[in-house]
Amino acid sequence: MTECTYSYEYVISKGTRLFTAVLLPDVKGKFPCVVIRSPYVDSFEKIGEEEICLHYANEFSSWLGHGYAVIYQH
Repeated sequence: MTECTYSYEYVISKGTRLFTAVLLPDVKGKFPCVVIRSPYVDSFEKIGEEEICLHYANEFSSWLGHGYAVIYQH
């Protein structure tokens, strides 16, 4: 897995809580950004937010390793 910095928050949109993970390459600077939105959360309903972020960091390690930030929302 590529080293990265991550954070998460819940954004409220029209009364719905949207989990939003922000993953940044582990270097300083500005980054191009990939934004992904998905309605599918079934596989993540029983795990914590930190574990979800680590899953995304692993899944998107190629983009992070090439200097892209990733925002994933569901």
